[in-house]
Amino acid sequence: MNKRKHVIVIAGWNDFNLLKGFFSYAHQAGWSLDTNSIMIGNIPRNWQEADGMLATNSSRRDIQHFIRKAATVIPTVMLGPAHLDPRIPRVDCDDAAAGRMAADYLLGQGHKAFAYFSHTTGIHSELRLKGFRNRLAAAGRECSVFCRAGGSTDNIAEWLAGRLKKVEPPLGLLAVDDVMASEAIEAALACGLRVPEDIAVMGIGNLALVCDYSRITVSSVVLPAEQLAHEGAALLDKLMNHRPAPKTTLILPPSEVITRQSTDHLAVTNSMVKSAVGFITGNIENGALSLKQIARAAGVSTTLLYTLFHRELNCTPLELVQRLRIRRACHLLLSTSEKIGTISERCGFSNLRTFQRAFVREEGMHPQPWRKNRRMIT
Repeated sequence: MNKRKHVIVIAGWNDFNLLKGFFSYAHQAGWSLDTNSIMIGNIPRNWQEADGMLATNSSRRDIQHFIRKAATVIPTVMLGPAHLDPRIPRVDCDDAAAGRMAADYLLGQGHKAFAYFSHTTGIHSELRLKGFRNRLAAAGRECSVFCRAGGSTDNIAEWLAGRLKKVEPPLGLLAVDDVMASEAIEAALACGLRVPEDIAVMGIGNLALVCDYSRITVSSVVLPAEQLAHEGAALLDKLMNHRPAPKTTLILPPSEVITRQSTDHLAVTNSMVKSAVGFITGNIENGALSLKQIARAAGVSTTLLYTLFHRELNCTPLELVQRLRIRRACHLLLSTSEKIGTISERCGFSNLRTFQRAFVREEGMHPQPWRKNRRMIT
């Protein structure tokens, strides 16, 4: 009878989806787990008797030293950057891509002023900032950085509020993670700023406990944490069965931005574009919205309207119509049990086929599987 494998789990941050991936794989593989490091912060005893270890980066020096030491004795897989010890096999998320995805989203909302907020200068934060800042630079935009690294996170919202008071709204702000995004929202509200009208706030990670229950729900870039944990556990399984480590590191991309209240507002300053956007949002359920109708409502020619939309929102008026209709469809898919055809009609599409084609272009899949996948995520 094969001995049941015993695996140590070291998690430097408490991501429910990450832990879920670990535990799900362990259940399928029949492993026993030592989770003392997660539960009470202790370095495992008798760790030399373990068959393997799954670890994430930790800010604690004693944990870092333990991971390096144990990895020379038992099979180990890291989830995260290689800076702790590049010789340890690992899997990781593409943090720079998460920053780029956030930048693309905020640019698409019409923002022209941007900031990045973090409480750490760790590698994850540096990569997310790099991706965010580089994508903004490519669009001709600059990015302020609000970072209070080191020490306690106590009163960090008050610290940030002092800096936000000096910023001219509207501002698109990306926080290093969802917890800091929630802190940024509190800081904005404390200094009299409206969220999302004056400051749109995004996080990274899509931690439902934070995003869905913040005072203003938090938009977030979805990282494949559960998949990352599963892939890391699968790699450890191979190593414990004496199979060689892969020569390249598996890097998983972020999947999407989930829009919630904290960014659900177009950052438009031009009065004519504001009138056009107001007309569009007020008539989004109506079937046919023509360019001439929108231009008439804004009091401008169709040619000028095109120019203003590209300057303010980097899209055409009819592209915005479709984007807002699909966004409404996404909300209805998640918040109701209505049939796809009914949702199509409620969002102003002329027929189901047109809706499905538009949905695939925007979201990459048909509405029904999208609804199923997103309900699993959220």
